[in-house]
Amino acid sequence: MNLFNKLKNITFKKKSSRVDYVAKYSQFDNNDKETRNIVLAPSFYWIKRENIAVRSERDAMKFAQSVFDGVLSEEFDKFKYLVIREPTKENMFFFIAYKPDDILKELLAIGIDEKNIKKIYMAQSEFQSIESPKYINNNRAIISIDGIISEIPITTNNINEKDFLNNYLKNSYRTKYGIKLKTSDLKNSNLLIASFIPFAISLYLATDIYKLYIDIQKLQIEMDKEKDIYKLPETSFQTESLLKKFENIETEQSELRDTLYWLSETKFEDLGKIYNFVIAKNGDFSFKFKIKQREKMNDIKMIIQKKSKKFNINENGDMLDVSFKK
Repeated sequence: MNLFNKLKNITFKKKSSRVDYVAKYSQFDNNDKETRNIVLAPSFYWIKRENIAVRSERDAMKFAQSVFDGVLSEEFDKFKYLVIREPTKENMFFFIAYKPDDILKELLAIGIDEKNIKKIYMAQSEFQSIESPKYINNNRAIISIDGIISEIPITTNNINEKDFLNNYLKNSYRTKYGIKLKTSDLKNSNLLIASFIPFAISLYLATDIYKLYIDIQKLQIEMDKEKDIYKLPETSFQTESLLKKFENIETEQSELRDTLYWLSETKFEDLGKIYNFVIAKNGDFSFKFKIKQREKMNDIKMIIQKKSKKFNINENGDMLDVSFKK
């Protein structure tokens, strides 16, 4: 038999690896010590679908924490994030927030020890390409709603064998989005998710995100106090007033983040260099810009002022004093 015929007779198969779909209602045998991959049901995580003007998942990760501002009511340092690019739409990303410690505790409660877990996957990544429902059993199914993977109750007895979820998982490859969780993972805080952003702006951006979170928490506490104190219709006025304060803070901080990120992404290298970047507690910031060629002065001023009319620019020789006031 020649080499060509030998190659024709070879069947390529991926290495068999156990994979279990796990929901919060699942139950597993505590004595089952077989190592397996886990696909978590949507109930284990929070998800948002957002259009972000960046090219990669790594760049989108810079915004993950901000995407969930006002959505997650607990301390943000307990959460980790995963970003999945939507394959069919440019600049569209799925942002996933999850709590490692809670996931491991719930898995242990239903009979799965972390020592027996190879990798953990989210339903969003593993079922993203499905075009029809995948049935967990005769009462529940996984479906895609506007690209977001969801688990829904159903009633049917007419299910094709290949459409059962377990068969789908056995016959499909796992994606690149597998994660490994340990109870010690919480030592690695997600506070500085902006660390990929160039130069020192990353520090200010992370501080800004943290400040927004603290402001939100303070307002929530204040609102709760008002609700306890006032039992009359006037309470709604207090609530609306506090909500207005919240909206103003959110708008201001969003504009500040957008402006800082714009500065980090704008290519100033050919025109000059930024010095003495300072951010004030109220969110105002300033910096000095040393120009390489003075004849480019107007070009630089136009670039900056085109971004926002809140920029104030003063000329001082070959140096521009730039300030941004909210």
